[in-house]
Amino acid sequence: MVLIILILSMLTFPILSIDIHYPSRLLSYWTPANIVISPINQHIFMVDMSFNRILHLSPEAIYISTLNLPIEQSKLYSPLKLTIDLAGYLYVATGAYSSLAMIYKYRTTDHQLIKNISLSLYVPTALTISPINGDIYVATTDTKDTSIYVLNKNGEQINKFNASKFSPPLSQPTALTMDKTAERLYVADRNDTTTGRIFVINSQTGRQLQVYINSNIYRPTAVIVDVNLNVYVSDMATNCIIALTSNGTFIRTYTNSLYNPQGLMFASYTSLLLSDTLNNRLVLFDVVSAKVLQIYSSPDPVLIAPRFVALLNSGDIYVNSLTDDIGYNILKRLTITNSSANVTQIINPKHHFDFPVGLALDTKNQIYVTDSNIPYGYIHMFASNGTELDRIYTNNPPLKNPHGIATDLHGNLYVADSGNVRVIKLLINGTIIQNYQTTPPLQYVYDV
Repeated sequence: MVLIILILSMLTFPILSIDIHYPSRLLSYWTPANIVISPINQHIFMVDMSFNRILHLSPEAIYISTLNLPIEQSKLYSPLKLTIDLAGYLYVATGAYSSLAMIYKYRTTDHQLIKNISLSLYVPTALTISPINGDIYVATTDTKDTSIYVLNKNGEQINKFNASKFSPPLSQPTALTMDKTAERLYVADRNDTTTGRIFVINSQTGRQLQVYINSNIYRPTAVIVDVNLNVYVSDMATNCIIALTSNGTFIRTYTNSLYNPQGLMFASYTSLLLSDTLNNRLVLFDVVSAKVLQIYSSPDPVLIAPRFVALLNSGDIYVNSLTDDIGYNILKRLTITNSSANVTQIINPKHHFDFPVGLALDTKNQIYVTDSNIPYGYIHMFASNGTELDRIYTNNPPLKNPHGIATDLHGNLYVADSGNVRVIKLLINGTIIQNYQTTPPLQYVYDV
């Protein structure tokens, strides 16, 4: 790190021999935010803002799995915040709207949920853990409570640093980190009226030791510190990484056309792994030279916003996807292997799908797609080669916002006709064979 000081005047950096990798073949865009790296095996855990989920990646950023969180899909949750301890346990903080927040502790080797920690706050905005004793630090901000909570490793609150303890007062804490001794807690703070700042406080007492206010720090999103106490800050407004010495002296910025960088971690002693969020990629920098070592991205996804899926006997699947320009839906057939998902067929009817919401295959591999063309709807019928054979309508009443669809061995169709609050059985010519009645009546008919 001493080498950094020798090159203070270097504010522009040539980028040489960048390797761009698309190794994950995920089923949607990456929108990476918070990231952590396991000290045990260097695996990467990344918050994907597209679906507020956590992706588990190899050290080379190859997709391994998605972490299942015990959250209700019907609720709106705050962005996930991550930290990882020296034993490799992953901590995930989030809060549902109007509900107290939680921290979930996972064993990363098998994604086993080890512990739930209830918090006495609503929106966790930052999270870190002491490398010495396992104390947990959680930042929060709302109209009534902007502060740093301190919990012991059992999840019991042992301290709280209120906004007024900081000078100037804490405004919107966005990131936390600690030095290797766990004596210093670094707090990235966003202030909408002036520049952002980084507070350095005593982790036990909350006593303020320093504050870094720099014109390059405006909307800080992440902060980390190296063994020499040099500080690195990602900023979503200036779209760069700012490096400062331990006394706050400006060292340099790292740019490379970043767009809303958020997560920041040391991948090794001399390299930084960055979530370049709105460029949908991870970027690996060399700390000393500022050279880009690697770019991990998924700019050509197999699928965008998939909603439904159907399985062929061959093991291939049909699934919907938006087009690359997010203009309209198409249907893709994927051939799946252990390491990739390759598109082997695209079905793109003319006129385009309006709002396809249900998908089924019959015994002849003919394809049926319900299309909720508000206020009515219909069913697309395709041959296995993708040729549209027909569009199926009903009368008295017509289909209205049809959703789920299924077939039986005789080729009959079963449709969740949501707008008409019914499930019907019909022939492929649109003749209704049966209208299923229930007691009490159906209310929300979405799948069949």
